[in-house]
Amino acid sequence: LPALVGMAVQCVGAITALLTINPMFTAVYVVCGAIFGGVMALFRKHVKKSHKEVLEADGSVRSFMQESITSTMTLKAYSAEDKTLAKADDYTSAYYEKRMKRNFLNASMHAVFTLLSNFGLIFAVVWCALTVLLNPATADYGSILSIILLLVQLQHPLTAVSSVLPVFYSRQASAERLQ
Repeated sequence: LPALVGMAVQCVGAITALLTINPMFTAVYVVCGAIFGGVMALFRKHVKKSHKEVLEADGSVRSFMQESITSTMTLKAYSAEDKTLAKADDYTSAYYEKRMKRNFLNASMHAVFTLLSNFGLIFAVVWCALTVLLNPATADYGSILSIILLLVQLQHPLTAVSSVLPVFYSRQASAERLQ
């Protein structure tokens, strides 16, 4: 909770400072950030679904393996080792595929967030450069540097939150599965 409050204060401070430097840019940037937050929230359902699938597959693999180990004598008596091995291979393959799908989804979310964050910095540089070129009396190179540094300061807490969100959604899916 204290870290969350610290991140919120850092974001509010950076936005306030950006408002004093260039209100129009800040308004555009905040609206784009809100849209980006909405897009990230859309991934929530997919992350939870993927995590539930992995947990179910993991449970199937573990229960089958445990049952196979406790029934080793019976399997040998009926010469069912090959059939059991094939079934175990099916369970572990399904588990592997679901786990890789979840890892790909998490990596994709992180890549999209990084790409959009970097695009935001490029947008800021272009916006500031155009402001300096079109109206040099109201903007200077110091304001460009200030805006870039404030945006980097704003991105740190957002990056921390984006790395925690998949874990949070997974925990939430686990809790729902227990109910």
